Amino acid sequence: MMLPSTPSALFDAVRLHPADLRLRGVLADALLESGDPRGEFIALQLARHHSGERATPREGALLAAYRDTWLGRLSGLVHQPRFERGFLHACQVRRETALPATVERFDEWATLGHLDVRFLPEPLEVRLLGAPTMRSLREVTGLSLPGLSAISKARGALPWRAVSLQGGGVGVAALLRCPLPLLTSLTFFDQLPAPWLRELLESPLGRQLTHLAFKVANPAELPELLTLALRSRLETMRASSTGGELTFEVAQKTLRAPRKLLAAHPLELPWLRVVAS
Repeated sequence: MMLPSTPSALFDAVRLHPADLRLRGVLADALLESGDPRGEFIALQLARHHSGERATPREGALLAAYRDTWLGRLSGLVHQPRFERGFLHACQVRRETALPATVERFDEWATLGHLDVRFLPEPLEVRLLGAPTMRSLREVTGLSLPGLSAISKARGALPWRAVSLQGGGVGVAALLRCPLPLLTSLTFFDQLPAPWLRELLESPLGRQLTHLAFKVANPAELPELLTLALRSRLETMRASSTGGELTFEVAQKTLRAPRKLLAAHPLELPWLRVVAS
C-alpha cells in the first residue's frame, strides 16, 4: 500500500485503518519532523504498547497540555477520555450535553474501542453506535436492550466483545435475537432472575460467554444460579445484591462473597469452596 505523504493524509489513513499501527508510526515520524508534539506523544504511546511499561511523566505532561486539542470536535462532549497508541480509545458521552446534529459523522470516533453511552436517550445511542465511524468499537457500556436490537437490525452482526446493558424487566429473548458473534463478556446493570439466566446460558449466545455480571433478583436463587454457571462455559460470574457482590470462579468452583451475604443466605453445595471477605 502506498503510504500518504502528508500528516493530514496520514491522519485520514489512520482513522480509515485504525488497526494498522505502522500507519501510526509513520504519522508520528512525520509530526516529529514538523515539530508537532502529537508526534512525540504517539511515539511514546506506541513504545509503551509494545513494551508493556507504564506511562512516563512526559507522556502525562503532553496529554495534560494538549488533550482538548487532540480530542478535536469531541472536546467538551466526552468525559474521562483515554488515549491509547496515540489516539482516543475510550470515553463516556457527557450527561446533559447538547450533541451536534452530525456528531455521529465525526471521524474522531474512528479509533474508539470502548464507549459509555449510559446517559444517552435511546434514539441518540442508536444513531451514534450504528454509525460507520464506530469501526473500531469493541466494548459498549450502558446500552439499552431496545437500542441494541435497533442497531443490530440496521447493521447486522456486530463485532463487539463486551456489552453492558441497562434497563431491566424485558427478558432476554430480544437479546438472543441480536447477532453478536464475538461477544464474550456481558453485564446487566439490572436484575437477572434465574429463569432468564437459564435461558441465556442455554442459548448459542450464552455458550460463547466467558464473563457474566448481573444483579440478583432473589438471593434465595443463588444455589440455582451457581449450579447454572457451573454447567456453562463461563470463567467468572459476578452477582450483586443488597448484601454485597459475589464472584464465582467457575473452573475452581470457588465463591468469594461478603460474610454478611453468606450469613443471611448460607450456601450448602458440596462441590463449592466458599471464601468469605
